[in-house]
Amino acid sequence: IKQYEKLECIEERRKLAREIYDNFIMKELLAHSHDYSKEAVAHVQKYLMKNEVPINLFEPYIEEIFNHLRGEPFKKF
Repeated sequence: IKQYEKLECIEERRKLAREIYDNFIMKELLAHSHDYSKEAVAHVQKYLMKNEVPINLFEPYIEEIFNHLRGEPFKKF
């Protein structure tokens, strides 16, 4: 995602956004192994369907990943 955010060329962002979506988000959705909110999924899908790739496209996922990392994995310690 950080690599995606650094891209300036829209065509490169479109390609990488689709790869991120297909290889990570869609796989987790199909396997029902995701903890992401419906809002985060809808946000990304909305832009990809319109073929739009803003730099902050994956921001809802980043926030949810950070929130998840702050909580559950470290409760053991």
